[in-house]
Amino acid sequence: MLNRNRSLLALLGASLWWAAGCQSNAFVGHEGTVRSGTSVLLNLHVYAGPGGDTARDGQLVSCIALPQGWQAPGGSYTYAGSAATAGQPGGTELSAEAQAAWPVNDASWHCLVSERVTTLAQEEAIATAQLSLPVPAVAQGAYRVRYQSGFRDVTPPDSGEQAPYQATDFSGRLERQLHVNVEPATTFDHWEAGVSTGVSLKPAATRAWYGNGNFLAATRGQAEVLRSTDGRQWAGFVPVMEGTTSPLTVERLVAFQRKWFGVANGTLVVSSDNAHTWATAYQDPPPEGETQGRRFLELALSGNRMVAVGTSGLIASSTDGATWTDESIEGAYDIATLVPGQNSFLAVAYPFAGAPSDTPFLVRPRSTGAGWELFQPASLKGLVIAGLTGGNGRFLAFVQPQQALPPPPLAPQAEEPASGFFLSEDLGGTWTRVESLQVPADAPAPVPLMAFVDQSFVVSWTVVPPESTELLPAFELHVSADGREWTSHPTGAGGAYHSASFASGDTSVVAVSEHRLLVATRRPWPLPELLTETLPPFRVGMAANVALSTRGSGTLTFELEGTLPSGLTFDSATGTFTGTPAQAGSSAVTVRVRDARGGVATRTYSVDVTGSLSIDSNPLASATQGSAYEARFTVQGGRAPYTWSLAGGTVPGGLTIQQRDGAYVLSGIPTASGTFPLTVRVTDSANQTAERSVSLQIAPTPPPTPDEGDKPGGCGCSGGGAGVQALGLAALALLGRARRKRQA
Repeated sequence: MLNRNRSLLALLGASLWWAAGCQSNAFVGHEGTVRSGTSVLLNLHVYAGPGGDTARDGQLVSCIALPQGWQAPGGSYTYAGSAATAGQPGGTELSAEAQAAWPVNDASWHCLVSERVTTLAQEEAIATAQLSLPVPAVAQGAYRVRYQSGFRDVTPPDSGEQAPYQATDFSGRLERQLHVNVEPATTFDHWEAGVSTGVSLKPAATRAWYGNGNFLAATRGQAEVLRSTDGRQWAGFVPVMEGTTSPLTVERLVAFQRKWFGVANGTLVVSSDNAHTWATAYQDPPPEGETQGRRFLELALSGNRMVAVGTSGLIASSTDGATWTDESIEGAYDIATLVPGQNSFLAVAYPFAGAPSDTPFLVRPRSTGAGWELFQPASLKGLVIAGLTGGNGRFLAFVQPQQALPPPPLAPQAEEPASGFFLSEDLGGTWTRVESLQVPADAPAPVPLMAFVDQSFVVSWTVVPPESTELLPAFELHVSADGREWTSHPTGAGGAYHSASFASGDTSVVAVSEHRLLVATRRPWPLPELLTETLPPFRVGMAANVALSTRGSGTLTFELEGTLPSGLTFDSATGTFTGTPAQAGSSAVTVRVRDARGGVATRTYSVDVTGSLSIDSNPLASATQGSAYEARFTVQGGRAPYTWSLAGGTVPGGLTIQQRDGAYVLSGIPTASGTFPLTVRVTDSANQTAERSVSLQIAPTPPPTPDEGDKPGGCGCSGGGAGVQALGLAALALLGRARRKRQA
């Protein structure tokens, strides 16, 4: 039986045809949830860009690695608009080639080939496949699905080789999750393809934004903008400057106060009609004697404050979009990176000739609220920020070693700091290296994709032109709430995506590229949980360390409402009660836990401090054989309820010992005399235990009281006293013999 979450190295179809040119984009799509015992319909597409001078003659090849119990899919293929052709099963040699190209364990490769086709050389072509994969009835859960594909050329007649086809040129790999009978768990687990129509029918988006209920996407090399309300259906339009019909290229969009703001030709512009018509919002005044001021490069929004930065230290801010304040810094720096976060902003200033330093500086608003400051964190010494994003109260940066002049030949060689990811939670003041996220050694991109999407940091390695690599980069996302703990999410797509490709809407998330518009439904992140239901009791004079058990996304922080008993404290960073209670008592407190995405959970606890447990030390009363007796052992301190037991000794005959009303009661009519050692034990609900050892003294039955009738004047009879006494002694003797017989 197939286990849930088992890596199903089942490559669902293949569409990454290595045609005459390079692959620029690929995507495999299917339903978000499929049912066991049915067939999955797969729609696969790939764009192959122009390249090479000659066409290729051969077969399209797709290979699928399936575990035992799964059948290979069937289907049809089209290339460059040709009629669909049925896929034919490949032989064992193709399976061996696939295994050599991409080794898999616990699975076997099954390959499908197309009919013989001739590819195009100088034109872009689209290959598509519609496949049907049978899902076994026993399949259940989420499967990480892989597939690869390629092209095998016909063997030239004059080569002397007997095989009709040459070895397969595998050129693409994709991965995607297949959810059988379960829903995708997160936003990033299921992606769909968006469709665009308009001025340019081919989607060629480079950046995306969301605001005022709409997604907007800029296109490469043209003024056209794509618009969508849900990320699935896009329509193109051309923005214009107010009073003209000339197309306007707008970048770095921000939605603020039901308007769109952006940067066009170094000037801040604003639109009140959903990005169709634009007017100048603000431009840097030119210096005296010049016709043009400094140029704006970036625009960002944090809270109710917009900030724009640009060349020669240009910084301007506005809280209403109408009035802008110049807050520029020293002019020897261009500020080309601006990121909102922590209710503020963090920027990178790059020096040019004449700057006091050749090292980029970080720039942030002063804590006093007046102006901006340049600074270089000591924790980033020798490193340069190449990528920066912010969210969830922190900033994530990708850094690289600064390029410096080589030291003199005899100078000691200092160890060069390594590239990597760093995290800051104090507006860039201090940074710590993220050890849990490492750039793969074979990553095609020198600088990874970094974005903040759906309350999450997102990192990928696809910021590279596809034509520069032998394999089309798979668009796999690494996702984290706090920048420390990361999870991997394949998308089923391949191609060049960038840090600006993402935008988060109210109900969906988009990722755009030059050939593909992707969209994912936003799914609620699970709220944190306080798993500890009750606190154990604390003890007076004993050191305590009680940590709450929790579950949540990323780093959790805690808040406590209420007053703790004297001597106890609560650590809001770890959710731990510590200290040494000074006195017994009880109080109610409420703990609130917050995860990195802002999710909150609360629980109220009773904090009980108990004194030391002991058994009262009152002397134990003696008993008398044949007489009724009762003694009570009572508890001092501790926490109810209490559990009593006899830890040593034997209860004398005629007596019982049992728990009654919180006490331990010894009662009955003893039938024997003597000394009886007993040890009693009590345990409270705080798991404290106390014992007391006692000796129960039971006196024998006292002798009979003499008859008063023997005394003079005792009965007033003459001579009758002696006879009565004799009869009484005889009766006692008979009773004694009867008792001894019964005892025997």
